[in-house]
Amino acid sequence: MMILITCALLASGATKHEYSHESGTSLKMDASVQTISATNTWYEGIVADPVDCQGPGTYSFLTNSGHPWGDGLNILFYVPPSSGYDAPWWSYTTIRDYTGTREYILGYNECCEEDQWGDCVEWPMLDLVAGTPGYTLEDAYPYRTGQVNFNGTAGVRTTWSISGVMDITEEIEMTGTMFDNSRIRYTVIITNRSGSGRNFGIRGFFDINVAGNDGAYFWDPVNGWRQDEEGWNNPPFRYYVVSEVYGGGTRYIYGNISDSSYGMTPTKPDRFSYAYWGDYSSPFGNGLWCNAWLDCSAQNRNVGGTDASVAYWWGYDGNPIYLNPNQSFTATTYFFASPQPLDIQEGPAGQGGPIFGVRLASPVVREDLRVIYILTREADARVGLYDLSGREVVCLARGLAKGQGEISLPVAELPVGIYYLRFEADGDARTLRFVKQ
Repeated sequence: MMILITCALLASGATKHEYSHESGTSLKMDASVQTISATNTWYEGIVADPVDCQGPGTYSFLTNSGHPWGDGLNILFYVPPSSGYDAPWWSYTTIRDYTGTREYILGYNECCEEDQWGDCVEWPMLDLVAGTPGYTLEDAYPYRTGQVNFNGTAGVRTTWSISGVMDITEEIEMTGTMFDNSRIRYTVIITNRSGSGRNFGIRGFFDINVAGNDGAYFWDPVNGWRQDEEGWNNPPFRYYVVSEVYGGGTRYIYGNISDSSYGMTPTKPDRFSYAYWGDYSSPFGNGLWCNAWLDCSAQNRNVGGTDASVAYWWGYDGNPIYLNPNQSFTATTYFFASPQPLDIQEGPAGQGGPIFGVRLASPVVREDLRVIYILTREADARVGLYDLSGREVVCLARGLAKGQGEISLPVAELPVGIYYLRFEADGDARTLRFVKQ
């Protein structure tokens, strides 16, 4: 990621907005003045403030000291102060004014910062974001009206007012009273101030990073695990999970679509996308991040092993949010992070099987095949091993509890070769290949 930043800086010719640091101090020493934080025991939301090159409004999410993962681990990508820049500007919000054919980035894309030698260091990353053909792209920075903590220091509220068009509020809040019910709440409110009916849209973009792993793998209870990008209109699942390992690793990030458990009040998006963040061309071309509104997921690229992001659209193409004068619309979603998917709530029958993930401790074995599984509910499971002819050579059936577990199957007596494992639970199934040496 840092190599890409350097390339972008060299390519940019943005207008400079100078912010002079106090004489004799370095960016590393006073980086914290560029952000405002929303915190509780388990999470921290870091939001760029009006002093930051990309603020106010861009955001990142991290774990806090009480989280089981440990302190200061990424949920959304973040450049920490130790790098010299306190930079939460990889995730941002776009507001589309369909009626006025404008798109507003809730951030600032043209700036300059002085290092300890007084030289200007440009970080105009949002200047690389492109508007949609037919729409004028504009920073919301000139329209900022305020930024404050609320609910003590648990939340950050940032506001903008575009005269004759709309008022905008963005809230990032750490909710809950214990780890099990703590959530990161993201809310955007738009209010029509135009004096007549007007059409709007909102896109929330989130650059997923699982504790330093940019290539996040995606799971939902309808489709199971995937690593290729895809977008859904009226997404058919209530929640989704990303992990650093295909089939489930040791860390999981939960994202909400329409799940109302634990007191959450989400606004179901019209469209949702799991897609590529960017790539090395143009620079960062063909990705979600570099487009203020467009979705790149139809390209079906491998996201899991590269750089994954998700995006929510409320008021998507063909279905704008119509607001009468002074009428408001609120879009809300939630995130949380867990060392295992214990907080996943299984829906009614027919909304997906109980298998959250199945993986092998090693795909090459000699004595025992260790199968690691995660179930979203208690289930009767059957595990079978098959040779290349389809003949079953080992079988095990037993009832398994909800959560993560492990099954060990003896394979020492099997001939050397390639085999398949089939893990079945209440009509749900996964198939994996392994090599017996």
